[in-house]
Amino acid sequence: MKQQKLNEKGLIVRLSISQWTARKFDKTVTAEIESTKQATESGRFNKLLIAKEKLQPIQKIVGEARNYHYNNTLHFSDENGRLLPITNYFNYLEEMKSFEKMYWMEVRKFVRDYAVNVIDAQVRLSGMYNTTDYPPVEDVESKYGFSMSFDPIVSADMLNVGLNETELAIIRDEINGRQQLCFDRANNDLWDRLRTVVGKMNHALKNGKHFKNTLVSNIKDVCDIIPSLNITEDKNLNELAKETKDKLVQISATQLRKDPAAKIHIGAAANDILKKIDDLFE
Repeated sequence: MKQQKLNEKGLIVRLSISQWTARKFDKTVTAEIESTKQATESGRFNKLLIAKEKLQPIQKIVGEARNYHYNNTLHFSDENGRLLPITNYFNYLEEMKSFEKMYWMEVRKFVRDYAVNVIDAQVRLSGMYNTTDYPPVEDVESKYGFSMSFDPIVSADMLNVGLNETELAIIRDEINGRQQLCFDRANNDLWDRLRTVVGKMNHALKNGKHFKNTLVSNIKDVCDIIPSLNITEDKNLNELAKETKDKLVQISATQLRKDPAAKIHIGAAANDILKKIDDLFE
């Protein structure tokens, strides 16, 4: 597949979400603990300025948004930009806008209740409460942010500067080489996801340990998303993802716990798939 073709198949997306930690290092309490325990330079005591249940709604949305972002994009470069297949753009944007809407809804609620939460902290923290730990509400609000940015993958063929053709060819080759490494990294990201979930199943079934229902559902999720993220159209990857789903997710985790024979059978299939992945990368 030509480099230009790959350039046209994706965008670089950057997600930025910020939030107030509501934590504060307390030198006095740290000193008191060290004095009681007769210790020195043993750690730092950080106060939770606002009760954790008041922070959790925002934190939950942030966690879900980031998980969706990472699951539906690919590692592309050493910077924070990730590769988003252009065919997934509208679904990705719709989901992330939904997260953004929920995020700001919870932020507004938190800001509205900030004064009450500070009063509650006086009781909760008791002698550790210090009014100077709490910034003005407008400063707290300014610590929150949710944004996405999209950039094209620039083709080396678009380079047009005042250099002769020989010099331009050298620069273009360097750009193409770096971009190919990035696309290889994106492809390896998917292979790593597949190997990780299959490897976990193989280990759990082989060692007879207790395992969660996600042992099976995680494999299904990865296999389902691989075709839409396989921007390099790696045929081996698509075929092995399908084989993995066909062989490993037909029996639920509950059934695997109850049926020793099925557990052995699925474990052997997982081991076989791992071997196929390793053979492809020898």
